[in-house]
Amino acid sequence: MAEAIAESEYSAQYFGFTPEMFFHQFCELILDEMSLVCQHSMKQLSSLENNDALIKDSLAIHKRWSARSEHILKDLQPVIKEFFTIPKNVLLPSDEVYAFQYIEEEIKNLEEEIKQLKEKYIEELKSVQMYKTELDILENLEPIKRKVDEGIDKLNKFTTTVQDVREIEKIAQTFNAFRKGISETNDDDHYEIGKRKFGEKTK
Repeated sequence: MAEAIAESEYSAQYFGFTPEMFFHQFCELILDEMSLVCQHSMKQLSSLENNDALIKDSLAIHKRWSARSEHILKDLQPVIKEFFTIPKNVLLPSDEVYAFQYIEEEIKNLEEEIKQLKEKYIEELKSVQMYKTELDILENLEPIKRKVDEGIDKLNKFTTTVQDVREIEKIAQTFNAFRKGISETNDDDHYEIGKRKFGEKTK
């Protein structure tokens, strides 16, 4: 069965149709033509007298002709099939590349290469499945990642605020130290002035 299908496909590759397709369409064409002849004859006979008997005879002739044609076409089928079947020892020009004969060692090497490619394919398939699983996990973690990013943003804002407070504190300390220095300087000056005035009075 498989061999017959392969032969039909090879014929279709060359002729554009299979032997079965040609036989089927050939039979339909002949039977359709005969039906048209019969219909035309009955139309012509319908205008004559005693046309019922003539039409009946025409239908009988058509029936006998159809039965005879079916028998002839059945005998013709193997001839048509043989005519439109590419012999097994004939190679079409498009398939000449397949005419090369491989030695047993080359066949074994090809089989080994195919085996390795299959194994590689299986490994790649596993990797793809693993990546797909990881991608699914990452997609499930996406809401958590957004929460973490939001937390980091808030923490960055808080850190910036703390740094600003520390800078202000440093400025305040510097200002206090500066003010203290000025105050001490003023006290010393007042002391010297008072000392001089007191000395003048004692003299």
